[in-house]
Amino acid sequence: MTSAKYQSETFEESYISKSRIKVTEKFEVYVLPALKWIQMAFKDASICDVASWYPQKKWIIENGIKTQMHDDLDCGQDWWDIQSEIGSKGSYLPLVLYADATLVSSFNGRQFHPIIGRFGVIPGKIRNSYGRGGGTLLGLGF
Repeated sequence: MTSAKYQSETFEESYISKSRIKVTEKFEVYVLPALKWIQMAFKDASICDVASWYPQKKWIIENGIKTQMHDDLDCGQDWWDIQSEIGSKGSYLPLVLYADATLVSSFNGRQFHPIIGRFGVIPGKIRNSYGRGGGTLLGLGF
């Protein structure tokens, strides 16, 4: 129970207004601010230990032919380009945000989609799973 209480205290109450023809609806929502989410996650040593803080180049050699592999976000050219601009001053932190249309909730005739956040520095096999390092509910979108 303590764990659930701790989790619920991280969300903040907010209101969203949606105007329709001659009517404005006000929805009470709970959101986890992105900065708070980032701070919470990176205080967890088990997440920091598996994070890929810098871009990588991976190669595979088959039949004497060397080919660059792109098996995760940290192998992409965009990451290399962004990190080159940052230099040694810091690390690029790609955030993956999406609305999950497969998990729709309805309230008062409106549909809401959970907004899920994932860290691009976490390897895909962890980032795309459940539990630590997997997706985190950040809020609801409609």
